Amino acid sequence: MPAPQSGRSGPRVPSNPSVADDRESSKRSVLLLRWLVIIATSYLALFSGTYGAGSTVLLICFIASNLLLTRVPVRLFFHTATLVALVIADSTIVSVALLLSPGLEGEVFILYFFVILLAAAGGSFTGVVVAAIVVPILYVFSIALARGWSALLHTEVLLRLPFIFCVSVFYGFLSERARRDRARAELAELSERAKTQLFSTLSHDVRNGLGSILGFTEMLVDGADGELPAPARRTVLQIQSTSLHIAQLISNLLDAVRIEEGELHVERAPVALGPLLISVTDRYTAQASLKKIQLETSIPPDLPPIRGDELQLDRVFANLLSNALKFTPEGGHIGIRAGTLPEGPRVDVEDTGPGVPEPDRDRIFAMYHQTERGRHAGGAGLGLFVVRTILDAHGAKIDVQEVEPRGARFRVTFPAAGEA
Repeated sequence: MPAPQSGRSGPRVPSNPSVADDRESSKRSVLLLRWLVIIATSYLALFSGTYGAGSTVLLICFIASNLLLTRVPVRLFFHTATLVALVIADSTIVSVALLLSPGLEGEVFILYFFVILLAAAGGSFTGVVVAAIVVPILYVFSIALARGWSALLHTEVLLRLPFIFCVSVFYGFLSERARRDRARAELAELSERAKTQLFSTLSHDVRNGLGSILGFTEMLVDGADGELPAPARRTVLQIQSTSLHIAQLISNLLDAVRIEEGELHVERAPVALGPLLISVTDRYTAQASLKKIQLETSIPPDLPPIRGDELQLDRVFANLLSNALKFTPEGGHIGIRAGTLPEGPRVDVEDTGPGVPEPDRDRIFAMYHQTERGRHAGGAGLGLFVVRTILDAHGAKIDVQEVEPRGARFRVTFPAAGEA
């Protein structure tokens, strides 16, 4: 008897953007921002009224530098030395533009803010600090060379210096906080990917071991090595039951991981419900006999097929039957009945357990949700969540009904084969 499988392979590693992709995106953002500075500088130089050979050389150097930066590897581009060099170079170019554009000091001054923003976008706190020091110094010298040292005493110049320093500090604070947040997010992503991969590997190994245990116990129960004494047979059945429960739990955990990551795949093919239900029931016969629970099936031979994923539907009914066995007391009764409703085939899994209180009948399908009885019975609160998710993917419905005088009925209704 093979252990229920949880998929065609272990859960794939999440397809989130990698750290390298994020850095490449940040590099493009910095280069685009530099193009904005280049365009603005070009505009001011062209319309300053003093355009000449010096302006041409300045703009060619500025444009060439950005084209060359596109070829710089990401790792080198975001090196602190590279970003600091960019800050100094861009601040110098803007200062030269200020000298070449007399009367436009106010307009050129705005470009300094873009230089600081470039340093912040590069994620370099050191670069922002350098900008906070270099930009005011270059601005002072540019104004002094363009208008004389006495111009530094003008109110507008005196106000600009502390203002640009404060902006630099503010950008630096935002840059450092963004860097730390990004580092935490990258660490969390790597940790999550590592946990998922480790869980997948361990689960795969455990499932293989459980498959062997279940296979050997089935051989012993069938008398492959001779008839077992009653006490030994009961012990083997207990091992088989426990192994099946663990296999089902691992299957649900892996399915929950897939569902959270959007990796649950449903293949469409004709599925014969009758043989599927009988196969699932046979798998749990030994577990039912341990609790002296009577398993009854009522499956008409003319039950129409449905379109769906047989492996996924196997997990649906395995979970429903396992859930019924968990809550049905010793000596109870479980029925698996199939039929056809006007809207399509239906399957009922009924038990003589405590039932499901009305307020819990919808909540029990939520991830990790357990009723008070469920917490005492054990489990992770994932089985019914997996059931509903798989059925939703098939366009099927599930609801919980009360059974008189005692128990619960889980009814699964499938769409007609032509509608699936």
